[in-house]
Amino acid sequence: MVQAVIFFYDKFGFLAEKLPESLRKKVSRDLFQAGMFLKPEAWLSLCLGFSIITFIISSLVVLVNWKLFWLPIILSFLVFYSLAVIPASRKKKKAKVIEKELTQALRLFVIRLEAGNSFEECLKKAGEENNIIGKEFRKILAEAKISSVPEALDSFSKRTDSLFVKKTISVLTGIYSKGSSSSQLLRLAEEREKELQAKMKEYGSKSLFYSLFFIVFSAVLPSFFQAAGVIGGLLLGFSITPLTFLITMTVLFPTINAVVLWFITSKKP
Repeated sequence: MVQAVIFFYDKFGFLAEKLPESLRKKVSRDLFQAGMFLKPEAWLSLCLGFSIITFIISSLVVLVNWKLFWLPIILSFLVFYSLAVIPASRKKKKAKVIEKELTQALRLFVIRLEAGNSFEECLKKAGEENNIIGKEFRKILAEAKISSVPEALDSFSKRTDSLFVKKTISVLTGIYSKGSSSSQLLRLAEEREKELQAKMKEYGSKSLFYSLFFIVFSAVLPSFFQAAGVIGGLLLGFSITPLTFLITMTVLFPTINAVVLWFITSKKP
């Protein structure tokens, strides 16, 4: 992956630098919060490179049937967009895992604080966990040695796209700096657990709709398209060319199915 990014950045970096600044800033923030330490121009160069390759390959179809002139434009845009949103998708996935693990970690943090352990000792114990939140606490401890605990906590908040994490860091900073009550942490954890349970219940109630949605786009519509081609040719006097049929069945419907699956997965808490 790194070699591909370097290659495309050398070839298309000048084009990526011409893209809107707002897009580059968003991609930069997404890359940082996803833990992908790349320049936004480098990632956008990768997106541009693959979209240009897609445009060139799909343009061969236009040489056979000029009526499909729209196909290279749409496919290249879809490829660019699909790659461009990967950092945003990864940061959301990372935030969901952190939120889930942090909820349990906060309970243990409160127990250790009330048992008389110091704030730093609680951070160290939390960093012993072999999961993502444990890794984040280890980063906090390492950064605290260089700067300070509040600054290390704030750094964790900035690199995680989560309102729950920001609230937690605010409470933790108050406990460390002002000696605030640890009961606020416990209340945060309980509220988050209730919120997750509500989201899971809502997702469960919608899962049947999502399943039907996928079945329609993966089985019903392709079957209807094939039947329409046969019946239309026999009764209505119009026909679907072999090339159009091939592109629809091998490119269009699989792309729609992939988008639908991504949509269903993104809705899962």
